[in-house]
Amino acid sequence: MSRTRRYLPPFQRDDLSFELTQEFLQQVLIERERRATQKQPVIDSITPGEFPAGETTPVEIRGRNLERVEIIEVSEDNLVEVVIDRKEPDLITNAQKLY
Repeated sequence: MSRTRRYLPPFQRDDLSFELTQEFLQQVLIERERRATQKQPVIDSITPGEFPAGETTPVEIRGRNLERVEIIEVSEDNLVEVVIDRKEPDLITNAQKLY
């Protein structure tokens, strides 16, 4: 007996079958997106607000889901490097901004 035949009979029972409507599938996709969005890191504040050129400056970043952050890039300046020393769900501390 093939594997397919072995698993098909339970799913052919009328009391176990149901119809997946387009509306239900759309709701599943919306919920999936909502959950994925909730897990994304969100930065609320960065202290200090400005960084002196040519200096290493301690940085404190506050927000949500920050423990998921692996790397911080500054898109406006590719010479800036941010080194993460410690991560918590709502705080990244002792990060350094280097030029």
